[in-house]
Amino acid sequence: MTATPRSPASVVRKRWLFSFALLILAQDLWLAERGAAWGVRLAPALVFILAQWRWSGAGAAGLGLRVRPACGWVYWLKFGSLAGLVLGLCVVALQLASSPWKPQISSAGWGEQMLQACLLAPVVEEALYRLALCSAAAAFLGKGGAVALSGASFAALHFVYGNPGPENVLGGFVLAWAYLHSGSFLVPLLLHAGGNFLLILLWACWSFLA
Repeated sequence: MTATPRSPASVVRKRWLFSFALLILAQDLWLAERGAAWGVRLAPALVFILAQWRWSGAGAAGLGLRVRPACGWVYWLKFGSLAGLVLGLCVVALQLASSPWKPQISSAGWGEQMLQACLLAPVVEEALYRLALCSAAAAFLGKGGAVALSGASFAALHFVYGNPGPENVLGGFVLAWAYLHSGSFLVPLLLHAGGNFLLILLWACWSFLA
């Protein structure tokens, strides 16, 4: 079977969307460095996602805006449980090795930290680094290139935050893979929120026992 050639217009459209995604990424790193509010950072991503919806031709499901992921929720529940176990073991190993690792705890207390880490940060960061960046990159670079770019960008973001722990440096690659493999934005969103909750819980337990 002869492959259908891509039209020049389609190639140009993908190139422009990818270029705009990189601009959104650079802008977010700049905003994050200056401590911009979550809503300020989210707004450009929402505009770009609407543009993708309009011009990419992928539709809502093609961008990951669907409830049911590929492989089903049971598969992703098992994956999340395994990922949580690996994350927990790594955290305990780092603590036993007297590593300086710890999650950032807001000066406002645990309640605000839970709100930011388990709701605001996952929604904003997944909208930016998966729904906006990863989908545009996958159309232009392929899935492997999209995972590499999204993961590296997510790691760079946490260097900007001043919190470049191993879970943050490596986590973006896992979340990007999960987004593309599941075809649903909800999968990396829930994995991100659950991972942050687990980290805060482990740190609270460690602080109590120390």
